[in-house]
Amino acid sequence: MTAYDPPQVLNLTLAPGVMRTWSGLAGLNGHTQLTDVPLLDALVHGAPLDELLEVGTPRAGRDVRGVIDVLHARQLLAWQVRGAGGTVWATLTPMHADVPLPVPVQVDGDIRLSRFALMRDAGDTWLLESGRSPLTATLAPGAAAAVVAGGASPALHAMLQMGRLLDDNDDEGLSRYWEFHDRYFAARSRLDSAAGGGTFRFADFHDPEPFDARPPHQDRTLLLPVPDPTEPGPGLWEVIEKRRSHPDVGNESVELSDLGALLWHTLRVVDSKPRDSATATSYDFVRRPVPSGGATHSIGLWLAIRDVVGIDSGVWWYDPMEHALLRTCDYPKQLIAGNYPVYGLLISRHARLAWKYEGIAHALALKDSGVILHAMQLSATALGLALCPIGGGPTAPILQALGLDADEYVPVGEFWLAQPR
Repeated sequence: MTAYDPPQVLNLTLAPGVMRTWSGLAGLNGHTQLTDVPLLDALVHGAPLDELLEVGTPRAGRDVRGVIDVLHARQLLAWQVRGAGGTVWATLTPMHADVPLPVPVQVDGDIRLSRFALMRDAGDTWLLESGRSPLTATLAPGAAAAVVAGGASPALHAMLQMGRLLDDNDDEGLSRYWEFHDRYFAARSRLDSAAGGGTFRFADFHDPEPFDARPPHQDRTLLLPVPDPTEPGPGLWEVIEKRRSHPDVGNESVELSDLGALLWHTLRVVDSKPRDSATATSYDFVRRPVPSGGATHSIGLWLAIRDVVGIDSGVWWYDPMEHALLRTCDYPKQLIAGNYPVYGLLISRHARLAWKYEGIAHALALKDSGVILHAMQLSATALGLALCPIGGGPTAPILQALGLDADEYVPVGEFWLAQPR
């Protein structure tokens, strides 16, 4: 005897949350008119695809299969594996609209999950999904255990294959260039992969994170010089053409006035508007010389300063409201490679973005980081400095040295700043 005795069956039925109405079906994408009562009855109870094609009544100019394709594309249908007494073992649903209806095929052999597959606890069920698939499988605990053990009923095996959740020579072709985390992040941070965007899902539970919250720091503050507003500097096209990521730099110190001008023209707060506490979805609106998703400006700047005229060595946090530097800690030589005068760390406060944005918060932080690095590199070029973005850096040791919580602060960009040779 096995967990699959009596045999399980694979049926097409209404997706979770879809309701039958007097004139059709109502789901995530609104109401869809459908007057084919026999087909509706069969979908409510669930049936194999070939039976649905026999039950349904062809419409003028469209066959039953075409109707089913449309219903699935509107996220109204899902595949289910059911056991005796109608017990649901697994459900395969599309994560967004316009997903083609997958069709069962004959399968055999042992189950082997794709290297891109991810199974996670969802309370009473388990979710199995992949960055290569627009479908997600919801598994009962018994089905999840069977999959982990490498075995499943033919019906469950067929469903997982339809969902592109099984190994299909993942290391061949262009998929060989993808790592699991990159593929999953690339798929899940796009709005066409799952519900997301500016949903304000925390608005009814707590206030947003304020923009002007200060991280841990010492009592020492240094006001930065403000550049002369009458000095126009070089033209935009000239700066763009001269911009370089310098592979070699000189040994001269960076001037305090140049550092102040760089930060003034890129990260200072130009204007701000406090949140309206009477409006649930209101938050601090901030304007800087650089743009940011939703004017949130979640990214702060820490500078590991080794050689800037007029500033003691150490790590300083840039206060964009006051255009000042606040000392944080000593210079972490063991964490930062190279002897550059300034090593910059762009660190995002994730909660400030995630309070408004669902599914894309970290992706927005990375995009904001790229915008900042580009603006800083152009500004450095205009000031005669050499600024080079860095592709990566330590995370946990840096956050520990700065006294920052990894759940609140996320490093998203690094650079070094020096005098060109």
